[in-house]
Amino acid sequence: MTRKSAAPWVERFDTWVSPTPVKPGVWHRRDGGYVVRSRPVDPRTGKLREIRRVLKYATAVEAYNFLQEEIRKIKVGIADSQRPKLRLAEYAAQLVEHKVETGEIRSAATRRRWKSTLLNQILPAFGDYYMDQLRRADILRWRNQIAGAIAAGKYSPRSCSSWLKLLKVIVRTYVREYELERDPTVGVPTFDTSMHRTYTREQPNSLSADELRRFLDGMLRLYPDDFAMAALGFTTGLRTCSLRPLRRKGPTPDLLVEHGILLNRRSHTEGQEVMERTKIGVDQEIALPQDLIEILKWHIERMPPGPMRDSDLLFPDENGQIAGRHRLWQRFRVVASEVGIRKRITPHGMRRTSKDLLRQAGTSQVVSMAISGHLTEQMHQHYSTVTEAEQRESLAKVISLAGFKQAMAAVISPAGAPQPGDVQAAGVVVAPAGPRSKR
Repeated sequence: MTRKSAAPWVERFDTWVSPTPVKPGVWHRRDGGYVVRSRPVDPRTGKLREIRRVLKYATAVEAYNFLQEEIRKIKVGIADSQRPKLRLAEYAAQLVEHKVETGEIRSAATRRRWKSTLLNQILPAFGDYYMDQLRRADILRWRNQIAGAIAAGKYSPRSCSSWLKLLKVIVRTYVREYELERDPTVGVPTFDTSMHRTYTREQPNSLSADELRRFLDGMLRLYPDDFAMAALGFTTGLRTCSLRPLRRKGPTPDLLVEHGILLNRRSHTEGQEVMERTKIGVDQEIALPQDLIEILKWHIERMPPGPMRDSDLLFPDENGQIAGRHRLWQRFRVVASEVGIRKRITPHGMRRTSKDLLRQAGTSQVVSMAISGHLTEQMHQHYSTVTEAEQRESLAKVISLAGFKQAMAAVISPAGAPQPGDVQAAGVVVAPAGPRSKR
């Protein structure tokens, strides 16, 4: 039942209210209920923002609490009521769908990586958490468990770093979208990869010129249908995702035989799905030498009638479609074993081998980066494996320029004994022999 005011009513806020508030910002209405009114400063504009509302069926306490909540919303800048109560599993699904729709995720391989990481790593640990209730301590606890598995040799730190990175993308996107005051991923360190060597002296995933000759001989003998792809990959260093969807004919062929040009502008990941851009988003034109053109022409001419010959693809499978991702991996394992190459060589090693052979052939860094499509010097160096012969030859040139050999020749006699006199070049002084004293 509404309390009656003993004081006369006054007309304010477009209605009749008590002359004084019954609580701060709350006036009793003559016709029942209460009017709430306040003018807090909006932090986004620095200006006063009016709150005025008639609450016909509220009590004085309810009206006061309502007013305080409205003031809080203005000062915080976002209403909790506008923030849906989402679990991480729900928000992650919405985020992936949004990224696919907007083109932020384009390739099937990226979709597969998101799905695999979510299902196997992130959702089992955080799927049931409400997004706004996730704490830094929760993430650190999960990270410490993963770090223990890395120490035990169960996981690679690079793989685990990609899991943590994806979790941070999800959480930070939510924090930005709903303007949370805190980000639980701040200060969560990544995993240390400094002790995990991807490429070593024993396993550089790169072949020397002699090893490459043996390898290509074995590929031609065992898998002639895949020889041309391997030859093109080892020569140009193109990624296998760029080699598989190359077209030799059709409205927009990528191999222009008459001009000796190869266009790298598409990328294949899984199934028969092709992305109409390269991995780095940059189209390439590569001028091929005549010897390589002849190998590709030989490859095309020996295609059997049927699906392979009818296909527009340069390297189709037996059904005329894009070959599977793992086909070349299997071929490489067999060939390496057959020709006696002990080191591990994968299709990605074609890129590293090409980079090394281009350098050994005296190719400038500018041309080498243009062929491989590397946009930074850091990536150019990452893919380079300097051989012992290159180091030894370079150091020998330093010794020759510095005159070390001539200096030593001046110090050491043909018989191997030092000669009298000053030898300034080597920084050695040999005193002349004096008369022997008689004992």
